[in-house]
Amino acid sequence: MIPINLDPIIAAISAIARPTAPLLKNKLERDETVIKLLKKSP
Repeated sequence: MIPINLDPIIAAISAIARPTAPLLKNKLERDETVIKLLKKSP
């Protein structure tokens, strides 16, 4: 077994994921708002 240093991999994933996280959160919140509005409409 060769020990694999995960730190650079985790750092790379974090660097990629960080900017997209707020976009995903905003999209989910927007979807929830749309669902609520659709449920209110007759």
